[in-house]
Amino acid sequence: RATSKIRNQYDAPHARRALITDCGWLPQNECHFSLGAFGITDVEEEANHRKLALEMESGIETPPEEEEEVQTEFVKL
Repeated sequence: RATSKIRNQYDAPHARRALITDCGWLPQNECHFSLGAFGITDVEEEANHRKLALEMESGIETPPEEEEEVQTEFVKL
C-alpha cells in the first residue's frame, strides 16, 4: 500500500492507494501496468499469473455459459 508521500512522487493522482512499484527495465514514466483480473501488475507478471491459473484449471472444465472474457487495459504512468 503506497503512502501519500510515495504517491505524490509520481504524476498519477488516479493511482489513489495502489502500490506503485519500479519496473526496473523501463525508464521512469514509461512503466506499463496491467489492470485486469489479477489487480494491478506489470505485463510480464500478468502473463505468469494467467499461465499458472490455466495450469491449475487444466483438469476442470467450465461450462460455456460461465466463461467470461477478461479485458485488460494498459496504463502508461
